[in-house]
Amino acid sequence: MTPVLFGSRAHAARSPEARAPRDWDVIARAEDVAYLGPPARTWPNRLAYDLPTSYLEIVLADEMPWATLLLELTTDELVVDVPLVGPARVADLTALFVLKTAHAVYPVSFYKSLADYHFLRPRIGPLPRTHHALLGLAADTARTRYAESLTPRSESCATGLSTVRDWTAHAELHARHGTTTLEPGWALVPPDASTLGRDRAQAIRRIAEEAMVLAIELRGSPAHFRWALRVLATRFLPLPWRYFVVDAWPEITPPTT
Repeated sequence: MTPVLFGSRAHAARSPEARAPRDWDVIARAEDVAYLGPPARTWPNRLAYDLPTSYLEIVLADEMPWATLLLELTTDELVVDVPLVGPARVADLTALFVLKTAHAVYPVSFYKSLADYHFLRPRIGPLPRTHHALLGLAADTARTRYAESLTPRSESCATGLSTVRDWTAHAELHARHGTTTLEPGWALVPPDASTLGRDRAQAIRRIAEEAMVLAIELRGSPAHFRWALRVLATRFLPLPWRYFVVDAWPEITPPTT
């Protein structure tokens, strides 16, 4: 089976406005790349080969359900030549968005994933059922790969107060930046359809306020608002709210006092 190109090279092949790619990311069955010889580096189900100015990473689909499904979903309407590998089918923009969504809520390469997410989002339509399945499989793999970042941290009152150092000061900061009545643990309730619709603005204000309080508490200055927002999106919040923060990122701005 012909391998599939994904990642930034696929973004660029599909859309000239995409950011400049660096490396090559390919999905293939082990038997289809066995001729390549020993890789420079290996990880579970992944092989890496050095190239003159970049490198090639191959995801072995044999034991990766999301990769196997992507091999099945990708057509041959766009094929490019990949160094060492040869012809490869290019994943469609919807599949590329799905893969980026699955990884955008973890600390690794967060800002790159965030930029790609918002580049791809307006360029796709509703997810077909097949791509919903791909998202579920890719999200499961990401949860396993980045399991250490999944336990919500309690420095934020969004998920509890057990480690907030000074509750009085914490409450005063919230009062100063928006709310006088707090609901500790509010993020333990996942956002629902109303959060994405009529209550979206309220949810955005709550996230912005939480980020401002964390910036002052943990870094000593509101200037670290975006840092605190990234921490919420990748470590301090449960997964459903992390996805919400990533999706709403351009709309979340520091609260005015």
